[in-house]
Amino acid sequence: MVKLETLEAHDGATKGKYTIGLGQDCMAFCTEVEDVISMSLTAVASLLEKYEIDPKQIGWLEIGSETVIDKSKSIKTFLMQNFEESGNTDIKGVDSTNACYGGTACINWVESSSWDGRYGLLVCTDNAV
Repeated sequence: MVKLETLEAHDGATKGKYTIGLGQDCMAFCTEVEDVISMSLTAVASLLEKYEIDPKQIGWLEIGSETVIDKSKSIKTFLMQNFEESGNTDIKGVDSTNACYGGTACINWVESSSWDGRYGLLVCTDNAV
């Protein structure tokens, strides 16, 4: 993991270009045995455990990524295994190929008449080459 303040200095960029301008604190890189699915599975499992969130409290699962592994199967399909044990199979949401749109779709669900009071979970993952 690289602190973006350090990267700003290394690149000779103006202080705050990455941290304030892009709103990022750090950047991480995955190994050749990781992909957007494995990173997403880890992130969701860690979030649920760390914050003691009951998987039944999730009602929307949106994936924002511009990296697809299998064009016939969504990343959301893989992530649903985090909810199997709890029996929560009624989670709305989709993969958004435009990663930036994923956040607005999640917010739109919460603000809509379709919202059932459960949490919306947005996972942004990408493995830019």
